[in-house]
Amino acid sequence: MHGRSTAAAFLLFHWLGAHVAHWAGLIMLATIDDNVRVAGVLVVITPVAGALVLLPLALAPAGTVPACLRKRLTHR
Repeated sequence: MHGRSTAAAFLLFHWLGAHVAHWAGLIMLATIDDNVRVAGVLVVITPVAGALVLLPLALAPAGTVPACLRKRLTHR
């Protein structure tokens, strides 16, 4: 079950990162004299990098809450 939530969170962040990457690519294209290669690399890398950076922030509460509940229930 934990693997499904990880995959779902990664896909959500990847999807959100794709929208950010589009605008970041357009801004980069305007600032570096229309170098499409650099802007293209940015557009390809941004969704995956963003998803990997945000993934621990999304999964930490999902793992912490059950662990705290388990600890409280075992002490009673």
